Order: sequence, then C-alpha cells, then structure tokens
Amino acid sequence: MSFRCIIIDDEELGRNILRGYLEDLPEWDLVAEFENCLSVENFTRENQVDLILLDIEMPKISGIEFLSAQKDPPLTIFVTAYPQHAVKAFELEAFDYLVKPVPFARFRRSLQRVERHLAEIGTRSEWITIKEGKRLYKLDANEAASIQAYGDYVRIYTSEKTYITKSRLADFCKDLPRSFLQVHRSWYINLEHVEYLEGNAVQVGSNSIPVSSRYKESLLDRINA
Repeated sequence: MSFRCIIIDDEELGRNILRGYLEDLPEWDLVAEFENCLSVENFTRENQVDLILLDIEMPKISGIEFLSAQKDPPLTIFVTAYPQHAVKAFELEAFDYLVKPVPFARFRRSLQRVERHLAEIGTRSEWITIKEGKRLYKLDANEAASIQAYGDYVRIYTSEKTYITKSRLADFCKDLPRSFLQVHRSWYINLEHVEYLEGNAVQVGSNSIPVSSRYKESLLDRINA
C-alpha cells in the first residue's frame, strides 16, 4: 500500500529536508509541494491526498488559519519552528506536531502512525445508509461499485441492485471509504470494482463511466499504486 503526501512550507530548506526524508520512506509518494496555502484547497479537492505536512508561520495565510478553514481536510502533521502553537494545533485535530529541526527517526515514527491509522480505515467495514421512499437500507460500502449524480438524487450501483436516494453527490460521498474516488463531476467509483480503463472511460461493473481530464491522473496513480 502506498500513501500520498503534500508539503506546504514557504521555506525552501524546510521543503528540501522533508522531501529528502520522504525519499527514504518507500511507502510514501510526495505528489506536490506548495510555498503557501492559497492554491492547496483546489488541489486536495481534485486529488487524493492522505497527509499534509504543514508549516505554520507563512505569508498571507498561516497554517493554523488554513486548517481552521477546512471542512474535511486530510490528516495533517504540523512541522514548524514554533512550539507555542501546539495546543491550538491539537484543538484543530492535527495528527501530530513536529518541531524543527525534526530528527528523521521522529519523523518516521509519526508517519508510521499515520500508515497504521490509514490502513485501519481502509480495511474497516463501513456502511452506507440509503433512504429510498419509505425504506431505509443499510448497505456495506464495499458492495457499492459506483455512484452517479442524477439531478437532485444519486444512484448507487451494486452488482445486484441500483438504489436511488435524494442527496447531492458531494454530500453523499463525503464520508465514503478511501477506496472511492471521484472520476467525473457526476461520478464516484469504488476502485475495488474497476475492471479496466480504456481511453477516457473506466469499466466498473456493467457501467462504462467517463473520466474527466482533471481526475484522470489521480485515477491512474491509484490504479498503479
């Protein structure tokens, strides 16, 4: 299993050190680096990110301000030269707080804890609650192959049945397990049910699902992981 990480730090030296540490951890892929927080939200919305390594004292928007404004951020580890912000960081549910200069052994232990946490989430059986008419279904999330926006409703496709429930796609899919990935503005897929990718379409069960260019790289990365 591989994990995807981004770095947000306005200091080049700080980014270089973290990048070098990650190169010695084969389970981790560094997918992007940022000098500030301004363009990160769009990136995390459109790409799978398991962990943010986040500095605090940065121009315009601090790391604390950035994390405070996020509705559902990836796991976050603060990496900073300022120990006095630790209480606020943990109030924001930061996964860890590392004070520069960070020894490699301490960094490695922190990321190993992240790995165990993400692995536990990935293997845990989770349920989707679907209200269809007067019936309320409890569906094992692993059984859902794909989910499609359908006006003010969503369709949930399984190998046995298609469910329809009233919801916005983003709201319905926000708490799904890590095996789900958005591939189009109207589609989420369960990577466990992918049969093949051909051109700009992915075959999931009986559905050939379009893949938008903005999501294709993320899909390829997840399939090849």
